[in-house]
Amino acid sequence: KTGAVVTAENASVVGGLGSAVAEVLAERAPAVLRRVGVQDRFIESGGIAELLAHHRMRPADIAARAREALEAKDRLP
Repeated sequence: KTGAVVTAENASVVGGLGSAVAEVLAERAPAVLRRVGVQDRFIESGGIAELLAHHRMRPADIAARAREALEAKDRLP
């Protein structure tokens, strides 16, 4: 319906929920996809609040990615 999808996971985005969603979208419904989660790199240790901030996984960060996805969708031909 929206033409944009955001996935959020508290683990690596590689091989996770976002990857599975990307496969489905590629086959069935072209849409802008933004994946929120730990990028493909070593994960640091620390407190949960610190790690969420570092990896931009706080609620405000997820909302920003959703806005970004909607704006990107509007720029598609």
